[in-house]
Amino acid sequence: MMLNQNPLHSQYISYLPAILQEDQLLAQFLLSFEQVLSGFETEPQAAIIIPSDAVSPPGLESILDNIHLYFSPQDTPSEFLPWLAGWVGLSLRDEWDVRVKREFIRQVISLYQLRGTKIGLEKVLALYLKNSGFGDKVKVYEHFEHLPHYFQVQLTLPDRDPEKYWRQARIAKAIIDQEKPAHTYYTLKILVPTMQITKDVHQYFRFTLFDPPEQRAFELSITITPDENSPEQNISWLAQQLKVSLENNHKSTEFSSQQTSIRGNSFVQTFSISYQQSLLSLDGLNIVLSNQTDSLFLGAIAVNLHYHLNHQKVTNQIYTEQLNLLPVLRIINPEDNQGNTIIFADHDPAGLMITDKIKSQSHTFHLFDRPEIQTFTLNTQIIVESATETIRQDDEEIQQPVEINRDLMFKLGTTIREQNSNSHLLSYRPNIEENILIFQKVVTHKQFLKTLEGYQLRLNNISLKQLSGQVNIDISFQFNQGTVTHRIISQAFNLAALGEFDRMQICQRDPTSANGYSGNTILGTTSQAI
Repeated sequence: MMLNQNPLHSQYISYLPAILQEDQLLAQFLLSFEQVLSGFETEPQAAIIIPSDAVSPPGLESILDNIHLYFSPQDTPSEFLPWLAGWVGLSLRDEWDVRVKREFIRQVISLYQLRGTKIGLEKVLALYLKNSGFGDKVKVYEHFEHLPHYFQVQLTLPDRDPEKYWRQARIAKAIIDQEKPAHTYYTLKILVPTMQITKDVHQYFRFTLFDPPEQRAFELSITITPDENSPEQNISWLAQQLKVSLENNHKSTEFSSQQTSIRGNSFVQTFSISYQQSLLSLDGLNIVLSNQTDSLFLGAIAVNLHYHLNHQKVTNQIYTEQLNLLPVLRIINPEDNQGNTIIFADHDPAGLMITDKIKSQSHTFHLFDRPEIQTFTLNTQIIVESATETIRQDDEEIQQPVEINRDLMFKLGTTIREQNSNSHLLSYRPNIEENILIFQKVVTHKQFLKTLEGYQLRLNNISLKQLSGQVNIDISFQFNQGTVTHRIISQAFNLAALGEFDRMQICQRDPTSANGYSGNTILGTTSQAI
């Protein structure tokens, strides 16, 4: 760039023919063009970006010499950021801080290479939070086996200002929606500082569901009772002549009878079914009855399944039915070979022999759902039967009953977790009905296989009242194409009142304490619903 040494004459005059260079008026006229194109700098200028409010802007040559500065996201004026973002296919949100916009433009190319991945989403959110002054604490959780294509995003904000909270929640949601794969869905969890009480009064209730698969066994009992009008009443003889067999619908598995026992006017045939045999019989089981007496049998059949829940034996009745069984013994006719008995006389005395396996009336039923669709619903009831508080009267402590109201019920906390885990199971928000706290949890068969050691219910009291009552846990599931419910826990609880001093004591540093602090509150984090 040329530097004009004579401010009264344009430097451009030297490029004209000699006869025109003598024209003073033309030399002054060209000054206006020189100011636009070259400027009037008498000394070389440093490479800078020209502010929009500059009084004497440099010429176009100077601007073009420094045009590279406008391509730097860190240096370009904020007015140029949307234009520069368009070069890299980036849409900038109006509510973003200028620092955030600059950093996104600077790193967007490398972020494009990670788009749609867990690490890519973490980097994008951390980039936004860090440059917005909120730190970079971002965690993405995936691989929820029972929830395909699902993930959770957890952000931590240092400020619990509601206005900032909801603004950042909206922005974070917009970023996730833009960056996540189209077929996925998610939950956004934002943690903010709050106070948490660390001391409470609690009681544990531990329980399991079924036995582990390798130890699980079922016992099927078939009880047959003759009617008073049945021709044959000798129950011991009937137990031998009324044949009972059990097989699955595919006839691929037959079950051996464990024992036959006489109980009063009935006989009971018992079959043992292993867990593997039950998996082979998901399409149903058949009970085949054969009346091998010589007369009509009138009576009733009752079929029950026995197994263990929470180490307790439970029984489900499968069905009961009246029986009207014709005899199946038919003497064979040598001419047409019809019938199922034959007279043999190789030695005395002659007798009848059954020539084939006799099967008559069949009864079909099912046990449990297929494992891939099987679910167990845990219904928990916490019944508060009494609430008392301790008062001093005449230098004596006496227990005085208090009203069980909704506010008191809210101070009764419950969580269900795996036996050897600190992570809580996802459950619905508890419902409060007068003095009863109710909540429900659904466990899939796949989840059950991961929690064979069982679960624990933690009941905690953060009120100043002593609470006592009953804990009931019922399990419901599909059985024989219907729903059955069993109570696996029914226990009393007695929770002492939380001491008034312990109820809210602000935590402070204490070098003499094992934890390094004293008090029962900590600065924790919690999540608000979005």
